[in-house]
This record gives sequence, structure tokens and C-alpha cells, in this order.
Amino acid sequence: MTLSRWLSWVLALAIVSTQPLAPASQPQKQSSPPRLVARWDSQNSGVSDNLRTVFFLDSKNGWAAGDSSTLLKTTDGGATWKRLMDRKEGVRFIDVVFSDTQHGWLNSGDSLLYSSDGGDSWQPAAALGHAKGFGPGCVVGATRYQLHIPTMGMGVFHSDDGGRAWAPLPGKLNLNNYSAISFSDAQHGWLLAQPNHVATTADGGQTWSEVEQKISARTVRVRFVDAATGWAFGLDGTTMLGSGDGGKTWISESTGLKSYDPLEDLDFRDAHNGFVLSYNGQIIATADGGKHWRQIGTLAHGIHALSFPDPSHGWVVGDKGYIMHYHLVKVGAE
Repeated sequence: MTLSRWLSWVLALAIVSTQPLAPASQPQKQSSPPRLVARWDSQNSGVSDNLRTVFFLDSKNGWAAGDSSTLLKTTDGGATWKRLMDRKEGVRFIDVVFSDTQHGWLNSGDSLLYSSDGGDSWQPAAALGHAKGFGPGCVVGATRYQLHIPTMGMGVFHSDDGGRAWAPLPGKLNLNNYSAISFSDAQHGWLLAQPNHVATTADGGQTWSEVEQKISARTVRVRFVDAATGWAFGLDGTTMLGSGDGGKTWISESTGLKSYDPLEDLDFRDAHNGFVLSYNGQIIATADGGKHWRQIGTLAHGIHALSFPDPSHGWVVGDKGYIMHYHLVKVGAE
């Protein structure tokens, strides 16, 4: 190596050794997502009459109804409520349900009303033959399935045109005291009658099969979310009944409530998440299809109905215009 090449090599090494070392990469601190906690907040209904029924289609659009022809609507999750009917003594609405933001049903027992404009106007449904009135009903898409209050014999009717015309389901029923109904689709339906009767159909009401199962001695409710999966109230407040085979068999599910606290209302929108209201204002929920229930609220007496369009949003209504909203709120990042 020549002297000049050796000097060049030494000079290059010296320059490199004087360069600052690159700092070691620092791990990025991961920010935790905000923690969510459940909260119940009171909402101003603007009315003092008792509210008997509530239905929310989603977290924004809902309806509540009750005594003295009270019918309320919200499009902002209950932040504001609008009264849709003039007050009239003696008219009590016991059920309201909508299939979408425009099409809904309102039942007083004596009459059944249908709306195609979100509840702004209503048309009376045609009478069910010689029936004294309208019993419980349910909605699957554009179809209403309706029990009538019989003068003799009981049947299930259905309408696809807002109640202008009704057609009876042809199958014969063995009892005339069915007081709860659920259809999951055009073929599969269920009827409950006290003290221990469940009727099921898998052919659109052509035939009905009877299952013996003790049910609630007080309020009768049933809800199937598909052809196999459904729930009903057990004999007292301690028990929900769950079925995974279309109502052929039922499994008792412990609610954690007392026997003297009967169940009042329920809402299931899928096979996993369900919510139940008790007479004394307890709200319980399941996230595993009824295997386990947990309490999510202890509210006032005089609550009559609940509606949970999803696991993060729910409403209950009761006496003197009472409305409470269940929702999840952020409490900050950890």
C-alpha cells in the first residue's frame, strides 16, 4: 500500500468515527381506547299520561304510546319527542311496532291502526270477522300476523296491505285463550296460552303442533328471532325459557330475580343479545343467548315496556310520561 492510499484510508476512518450514532428506535406508546360505561338518563317526554309501549327501530328512530291516545315520536334518540295525536280520554294504546321508518302499527285492543308515513297519519285496519277486537300481533316485513279476541273459536289472521284485507291462517287451533304470538318468517310461528300450552307451526299456519310447557302465570311473552331460537317468560320472575329447536323443547334459564318480581316485557333482536324488564323495575340482559343474565338497571316502579334496538342503546317507558335511556358513554382513555 502506498503512503498516499494509507493516509486516505486513515482520514476516511476518522470521519466515520466522528459521526453521531443514530438513536435507537423508541417504542411507540399505544394509546388505550376510551373506556365505556353504561348509564341511564332521564328523557323529557313532554306528557304526563302513562306510557304503555315503546319501540325503537334503531338508535335514533323510536315511538312511545299509552293512555289518553298518547303517541310520541323521536328521530334523535329521544333528545326530543313530538306528540303525534291529540289527547283523548279513554283511548289506551298497548302496542306499537314499526317495520321501517315509515310503516308501523298501533294497537289499542278495540282498534288497530296502520301508518305508512312514520306515524304522522293513521288508518284503521279492517275488522277481523265477528271478533270483538284485536289481540296481540307481530310483524315480519310487510306482513302483520294478528290474533283476534274471539266471540267463538280463535284464529290467526295475516295482512300484507296494512290491514285493509285479512286472510285467516287455515290451521285449526285447539284453544281459544292464546295471548302471545311470534313469527320469525312466513313459515314459522308460535302461540302461547296459559297455563302450559305452546302451539308451533312450520308451514305457515297450515297445521299447528301442541307442546306442553309451563309458562308465566301473569304476563305472557314470546319472541323468536329465527326458525329455531326463541324465548318466553317462565312460571315466575326467577326463570326465562329458551328454545333452540323451534319451540319443541324449552330450557329454564335463571334470571337472578325473585319469584315475587314477575317479568313484564322482553326484547331480542338476534340470537345472542336480549333484555328483560321485571314488574319492580329491574332490567336484566344476556349476551350469550340466555345462558347467563346480568342486571343492568334498577329503576322505578310503574315501568311497563322496554325497547333495545342494539346492545348499546335501550329505552324504558312508564307512568306519568316516564322515559329512561340506556347508553354507553366514554369516560376517557387509560
